[in-house]
Amino acid sequence: MSNTIKIFLVHCALCVIAIFIYFVLDRYSDLYFIGFVLVAVPLVYIGLGYKYVNEEDSTARRAMSYLVISLIGIIVWALCFVDSFNDASYDITDTEKSDYSFLPPEMIWVLYGVYQSFLFAAYIIFNRLELLDVLNKYSISISSITFVINLSPIFFIWLGFTIKKLMKKIRR
Repeated sequence: MSNTIKIFLVHCALCVIAIFIYFVLDRYSDLYFIGFVLVAVPLVYIGLGYKYVNEEDSTARRAMSYLVISLIGIIVWALCFVDSFNDASYDITDTEKSDYSFLPPEMIWVLYGVYQSFLFAAYIIFNRLELLDVLNKYSISISSITFVINLSPIFFIWLGFTIKKLMKKIRR
């Protein structure tokens, strides 16, 4: 099995664990979930970059290892964004499905959130700090923030690979 597929499968496993933590642990689920997503997930991505991105691979193959999670995430994000954009009467409180939407409005971003657990963590943090109104005040869309969050695995996987290269230089 190629290293790119292994990285993708570990990402999917992290998403399942994050969803399990969020929905199963009732009493302190927000705290456990945020801790998992902000501490454990980046450490796992760094480990993935360290273990599965090889210096001997071509630049294109290494780039694919970095980008696989985010490329799929961008595709899912684009589908959700277009779906919410096509719904002319989009309102978060509206639960009826539009003729142009493939999901009810409250479910549009859940699809993306299932793929990127960072989204739920960011939303919980913004909600707890009461920053959602501030974002709306400055016309910063939560969809643009989720797009940027989608790029975070690239950084962590690259960081793991960079640590691997530095450790190799130090050992010489």
